[in-house]
Amino acid sequence: MEDVLREMKNQCKPITLMGDGRSDSPGFSAKYMVYSFMEETTEKIVQVQLVQKTECSSSVAMEKVGMERALDAIIAQGLSIETVVTDRAPSIKKLMKDKYPSINHQFDVWHVCKGLKKKLLSLGKKKGMEDLLLWTRSITNHFWWCCQHCGQDSSVLKRRWISLLHHITGEHEWTVEGETYSCSHGTLTEDQCLRTRWLQSGSPSFKALKSLIENKFLIRDLEQMTQLKHTGSLEVYHNVILKFAPKRLHFTYDTMLARTELAVPDHNENVGRFQAVTREGVLRFKKIYSRTAKEWILKSMYEKKTNHYARELMSRTVENRTDINFRSNISRNVHPVSIAPEPAPSTEELLSKRRSRT
Repeated sequence: MEDVLREMKNQCKPITLMGDGRSDSPGFSAKYMVYSFMEETTEKIVQVQLVQKTECSSSVAMEKVGMERALDAIIAQGLSIETVVTDRAPSIKKLMKDKYPSINHQFDVWHVCKGLKKKLLSLGKKKGMEDLLLWTRSITNHFWWCCQHCGQDSSVLKRRWISLLHHITGEHEWTVEGETYSCSHGTLTEDQCLRTRWLQSGSPSFKALKSLIENKFLIRDLEQMTQLKHTGSLEVYHNVILKFAPKRLHFTYDTMLARTELAVPDHNENVGRFQAVTREGVLRFKKIYSRTAKEWILKSMYEKKTNHYARELMSRTVENRTDINFRSNISRNVHPVSIAPEPAPSTEELLSKRRSRT
């Protein structure tokens, strides 16, 4: 990571960082939180911080602590940060506003689309709202399109997002405050209009969708989604961490730290690989059935990964073992081996309190 930061510092250009946290276990019972920052253009990891639950009030609070430590470490290197992209966590938003007001804070559009889809699927399971399921993909695609074509103007983004309420009822031209607007999809054929299952204005489905689209918190946060920033590449890196630190296994702090740091050079060395080709020079793909989309899709196949970093690490390990002063140069972070809030009492004390049902 130091080499990546040094290279970016030499370029003397403001950078955009994408940040996200990754818990060490499913659900809300995490012991560790790994917060990572990726540089947008190179998609390389520039900073990683491991936070243990005992350092915070709860597992949810670990993300803010990790994000703050990682961002401070990057700033300490003298880099100029133009934009930081994160999810919409209230604690992160407040931290950016209070401590880093000069940095442009954008929300991850990918996470917002994911949340919208989850809410739409939940609404579609309710009686009388099944027709929302037919519109789920179109609605999330429309949200992405709005962020992409708003020209970084929040008022345009808000207007286009809310305009979905007209289109979804079959109304493709409307007037707001004396100005006439229309959909950007062009004129629909009579057959398209007949085959489309439009929502009825005033129906339970429409009212639920209207409440979701006009949610005051979502409308407010649209102001920080005008640049179409997303952390999809970070999700790829999180899959790399799974290879070194699976969520179904528990590790001590030192082991978790080492495994997390091993994932960084593995990712940085292999990011930006070209798509694989056949002997005839044809691009290679693989067929995968998407359970989310419920259809077959094509995914690109890439060139084989390399692991030159591993050979370098092994070479350094051998050199360090031959250095008689190496052990005295190791500085270890002191972290509790247990998540208990207090030290364990003696065995005798616990035996005196022990009760048996027999």
